[in-house]
Amino acid sequence: MDNVYVLSCMRRTPQPRIAVSSREEPFVRLIYDHLKHHLYELDMVFHPAFLRAIDLYHLQWPEWSLILKRNVLSRHQQRIRELKRHHIPIVWTQHNFIPHNKDESYQSIYQAWAKAADAVIHLSNWGEQQVRSHYTYSPDCQHIVIPHPYWNWTVRPCERQDRQTLEQEFGLKPCGIRLGIVGKPRQEKDIIGFMRTFAACSRPDLQLVVWSLGRKVRVPNDPRIYAMPYQFVSPKIYQQQLAVLDVLVMPFAQHTMLATGTVADAVAFGLPCLVSDWPYLLEYLRGAAIPYGSGQDNLMACLESLDQTMLERARAVTQQLRSDYAPDRISALTWAVLKKYMKKNN
Repeated sequence: MDNVYVLSCMRRTPQPRIAVSSREEPFVRLIYDHLKHHLYELDMVFHPAFLRAIDLYHLQWPEWSLILKRNVLSRHQQRIRELKRHHIPIVWTQHNFIPHNKDESYQSIYQAWAKAADAVIHLSNWGEQQVRSHYTYSPDCQHIVIPHPYWNWTVRPCERQDRQTLEQEFGLKPCGIRLGIVGKPRQEKDIIGFMRTFAACSRPDLQLVVWSLGRKVRVPNDPRIYAMPYQFVSPKIYQQQLAVLDVLVMPFAQHTMLATGTVADAVAFGLPCLVSDWPYLLEYLRGAAIPYGSGQDNLMACLESLDQTMLERARAVTQQLRSDYAPDRISALTWAVLKKYMKKNN
């Protein structure tokens, strides 16, 4: 959109003007689509006239905040100086410890934003502890925990296809309890280790479906395991994948991520979760988590004892979590933080 047009619109609105990075990301839309009546939302433009007109900058992912072929610390420092020169408050929702590509050079960029932020929104108490033990924030920076909202699905439970139809579409045999691993393959996920332990499990009523394989992964020769390389699918197909499962598996063996959006998928669909000892999962899912801890022996014991009673108990907890993590509630909590730090209020 033309900057002159944007500025002319901004002059006409009495609403607070919030510049937001990564506006089209699903997480951001989930928050800001509920705030349309409270604020005027814009892409950030580092132009003097624009900076004079906005009331706050809400940063999401620093690595995506500037349109650059390569993220350079000096460019981020330059943008921070411009924001400070125009007295623009900075609120940062810190999604990651460092980007998922694990490029260590980004630590200096994250550190620059940490030092500059007036307030940081963390997705969990555990995550806040992790980043505050590593990065140096301003002494005046306020830290607030606001969890990830659950996703608003377009398909209601009453509109979902029945299990038998979905099994036929995905080529799955009927089973007693179907476990599933979804999402992008990440180095933190021990998918190979989980499949190997599952293959050693003695129970014929269990089935494992993996839609999250990385490249050149050898799948155990076990008829109970259906595994395929990860590929991006439409929301409709993804919801069908979740609908055919009884329990989501989250085999995170390393604790180098701050959060995963898959927990929000589980809450949205009312799915129990079989989880590792990653503290974030236990904090977010609470009683909806069925923890197996760490190590092959603990996982094996969990698989051998898994039953419908455990699943029903965990599934019931997701109903309370839907209330706690409702998008409108999380948006309201976020709006309270933004409103507190806006330039007009300072």
